[in-house]
Amino acid sequence: MAGQTRISRRRQKYLQAIDEIERLASDFFGLAGSESIWSGKQWRLNSAAELLVVGLYTEWECFSHDLFILLFSEDISKFAGGLDFSIQPRRVSAGMAEIMLTGAHYLDFRNAGELKEKAEKWLRRNPFKRMTPAQTEAINDLAVLRNRVVHRNRRTQREFSRRILSRSPRGIPPVPGAVLTHGSPPTLFRYISELKAAGNIV
Repeated sequence: MAGQTRISRRRQKYLQAIDEIERLASDFFGLAGSESIWSGKQWRLNSAAELLVVGLYTEWECFSHDLFILLFSEDISKFAGGLDFSIQPRRVSAGMAEIMLTGAHYLDFRNAGELKEKAEKWLRRNPFKRMTPAQTEAINDLAVLRNRVVHRNRRTQREFSRRILSRSPRGIPPVPGAVLTHGSPPTLFRYISELKAAGNIV
């Protein structure tokens, strides 16, 4: 099946990107623990972790959107039924599926819950419902962390404080990098592990 082959290729590309982020994270943490210009410079490690978390969430966002489009293109009948009309043929090209979804801003998922909700509503074959609670929580955390790193405003600070800092141990500096580098293993690696596992929903 051509659609399944494209999905498998896209999944492989995603997992390779996550593996590369994991290798980079290991390199950075190795530098911080060695006799180098990184030694004793926690701010460098925090900054690296923040850059990596932006890349990590972006890879998931692109993968989940591409997967949604490919699955949607297989059968658009549920979507059409929700709009109260029928469309023939039920299968469309990935390009047409993307136009249908992005033209109406239907691929703007604020969190994993919204992604699951729309997938259940519009996809005949919905692998997103196989995401575990731990994967869902990691994706939601990463969305908040990414937004805080990229958009340093009051709204993202409030969301970061409410969702992330409120669950973090006391004494951690209130910046994303400090949260990501805390713990053994560091929190960043837990997020990487959950996103890698999320790639196996298809």
